[in-house]
Amino acid sequence: IYNTIKINASPDRIWKTLTDLESVQYYNPSVKRARYISKNKEGIGASRESELKPKGKIKERVTSCDSKKKIIEMMNFFGGENIPVKLERLNSMGT
Repeated sequence: IYNTIKINASPDRIWKTLTDLESVQYYNPSVKRARYISKNKEGIGASRESELKPKGKIKERVTSCDSKKKIIEMMNFFGGENIPVKLERLNSMGT
């Protein structure tokens, strides 16, 4: 699955939002509430539990985080594949 969205903000501001794991509740309409479930709040090992709409929960942890390349990967606690999130700047034509 591949998804692209355009955001009118600097890459640094977007990166700050993505790495604040609780902020997912503000930009993902499928998430009702999110909270940290780990002591560390950033980087590899940072973990969250998200309450989903209309019901259900998911626990995820950061498995890879590269601030220079602006890539963060998360894995569901129940296994599965890493979910990479990568920021890419579009050219002036939007492609």
